[in-house]
Amino acid sequence: WKKMQNENLGPVMLLNNKTQIYGEAAILRYLNRFFKSSTNESFQSNDWMDKCTNELVQGDGLKYLSNLNENLIKSKDKFLASNDKPGLADYYNWASIKRMSSKVSKDKLTGINSWMQRLEETDLFIKLLNQRI
Repeated sequence: WKKMQNENLGPVMLLNNKTQIYGEAAILRYLNRFFKSSTNESFQSNDWMDKCTNELVQGDGLKYLSNLNENLIKSKDKFLASNDKPGLADYYNWASIKRMSSKVSKDKLTGINSWMQRLEETDLFIKLLNQRI
């Protein structure tokens, strides 16, 4: 994948001469389906990925972070789209928030902080980090 001149598009994955996939979220969905790592990605997971792309990555992000934080505090689930294990939306949101961490006041985002800590403690996440994916 590569960065394009229009940074709003994000990275682009070239599959062949005619087929291109634009944006991190779309590329992650494609790779997830290609490798069949999780065939049960929920609509809620896709919604969180789309919101993250549209409001956090391409927007100013403060309203999204506030909504995400509020949602995580109110939710009984441990992760964005399920209670038992993290999914693609968790990893995509985590990476996007990490990239902008210098712009974010973490003191006010207690829901996001505890969710990120939970995510970082999962075995699957540690495995991904060790493989440097």
